[in-house]
Amino acid sequence: MSRFTKELAVLWLICLSGCSGMDDELVTQESMLLKSGDQQPLIEFYKVNINRVPEYKYRLVNSYLDVGDIKSANLYINTFSEDEADEPEYILSLARLHYEKGMLSSSEMEMRKYLDNGGEQYQYHLMMGKVYARKKQYQEAINHFEESRKHGASDRDALNNIAVVRMMEGKPVEAMDILYDLYSNNPNDEKISSNLIVASIIAQRPDIAFDVLRKVRPDKEAHKQLETLMKSVGKSTLNLNEPGMGNEGAKPPHKTLKPSLNIDKSPPMNNNSNVIEKEIGQHNAKLNNVRRIEPVRTLTPLKTPVYRVQVLATYKPIPPEFLDFLKDNYGKVYVYNHGLWKRYCVGQFNDLEQAKLFLNSLNIKGAFVVNYVQKKFIEL
Repeated sequence: MSRFTKELAVLWLICLSGCSGMDDELVTQESMLLKSGDQQPLIEFYKVNINRVPEYKYRLVNSYLDVGDIKSANLYINTFSEDEADEPEYILSLARLHYEKGMLSSSEMEMRKYLDNGGEQYQYHLMMGKVYARKKQYQEAINHFEESRKHGASDRDALNNIAVVRMMEGKPVEAMDILYDLYSNNPNDEKISSNLIVASIIAQRPDIAFDVLRKVRPDKEAHKQLETLMKSVGKSTLNLNEPGMGNEGAKPPHKTLKPSLNIDKSPPMNNNSNVIEKEIGQHNAKLNNVRRIEPVRTLTPLKTPVYRVQVLATYKPIPPEFLDFLKDNYGKVYVYNHGLWKRYCVGQFNDLEQAKLFLNSLNIKGAFVVNYVQKKFIEL
């Protein structure tokens, strides 16, 4: 090998090393911006580097859609060449754009084209779930979200989507059940926490919403915000999926409550693609009968054994008539909150045998003696 050939080979290796290092630097910068959750710097990053990394074109369009800037997304999507327009990433972005414009049939058509051109199955089902949810074909939407899980979509995101659909179709208790399990597994997930607060209030379980709020703020402040949120739901229309919900350091909004639907819509290289999308529909949620949350009345656990009889465990507050019946016939009623469950008890005995005699006199099917000495309770 001549000296000139060797020098040329060295220069080529240096160029390769430099390019690789540069790419690594861009990957690191993008990763940091994605983790920050701030879309505007991410948009500027894609714009500056759009000529160096072709994939950034798709991501720029998606980022504009994430912040609701449909005009800018439309502007950049028109810069794609005919060859680029056949790429699955372009078709997916176009489907999202049509969706944001309310062109649901066009969005659905593009998603079928996306699948035919080799797009990811899970992306197809996630997007189709959104389309059907907005069409108010709720079971079809849920079927697509379930199918997305089979093809690699996050279980957590798919289940959150299903919970939001349950709220849309007027089944907040079912939504709350799903969201509570997700919240229990990761209380730091702000989107899940926010959605759980919404579902709990609609389901007339402000105690659950309060438990979530008090994890990130003092009791007094949590009570104040809960009252504000309850009033908001009582006189507002729920706009599902508006940007911002659950992205404010676990501080739910002070005005309209907006459940968040997680849709993974980014190219495979994007590892932080569960971004909240804009409005997937509307659902009137009037809470005329929601009780105002009382000042904190939780008692400290008792130190000596106290036996009571549990007569009912339910997700929902019991009807006033049944509560009056229990009070009139058995005296004070005690409520223990355990997760989603409210456990209603009557009687108070220091002796287990006396509690058993009281149980036998009640003639209430399914009732049993409990010792809640270490549990906090509220006296009704």
